[in-house]
Amino acid sequence: MIEVFTGFGEKGVSAETVAKGAVDRARIYLASNAAVGPYLADQLLLPMALAGGGEFTTLPVTKHFVSHVAIISAFLGRDSSATQVASAEAWHFSGFCVTAGAQI
Repeated sequence: MIEVFTGFGEKGVSAETVAKGAVDRARIYLASNAAVGPYLADQLLLPMALAGGGEFTTLPVTKHFVSHVAIISAFLGRDSSATQVASAEAWHFSGFCVTAGAQI
């Protein structure tokens, strides 16, 4: 997987400030030991659900992630959970697992 960090210029904001924001986000991610960042995490949910479930660690989840989980769970009728990893910024997510005998 590839994690991407970006910064977009704004009128009146120096290039150094924009770059510092991207670098700060990258440093937080690298220090977290999370497998994926929060924006890649929500993109992995649908393929993971269609594959029959899985798990990963990520940084604190976004509102989009939470709504995406709710929609997938409603359509597929599968549970999921997210728990904070002890003494870390990371969260462990697991879900959408197909139980024995279930039909897709």
